[in-house]
Amino acid sequence: MHEIDLNNKANEIKNDTSLSNGEKFDKLTSLYGVAGYVIKYRKDNQIQLVKKKEFSIVWSIIWFLLWIFPFVIYLLYYLSKSDIVITITLPTEKEEVINANKPATTSVADEIKKLSDLLKESLITEEEFAIQKAKIFSK
Repeated sequence: MHEIDLNNKANEIKNDTSLSNGEKFDKLTSLYGVAGYVIKYRKDNQIQLVKKKEFSIVWSIIWFLLWIFPFVIYLLYYLSKSDIVITITLPTEKEEVINANKPATTSVADEIKKLSDLLKESLITEEEFAIQKAKIFSK
């Protein structure tokens, strides 16, 4: 029996004017007794009923599963991840000195292109272009 139904029936018994207090207490005790309540104490105009708490293995399993499954899923997610590694390498002072002393290397095609541009802009003559081109090919 649901608590609401129980309380409605209890109110009907309490409001029944044809019953004496003793008869009301007897009916109420029977009504609540069916729902698992027991008498804690009884006086002439008062009665106290108690329903003992019950351990439910079903609810404990349900709450355990509601807790453990998300935890296991998170653990699987965590284990599937890998660490992020960033490696930064800076040249040593010795390497910087060596690189600074290296001449800049350009390709033969780049040098010929530069000379060609200078020739087109009339900054060098045909003879100078030919001489510089011969030097580039002789390297």
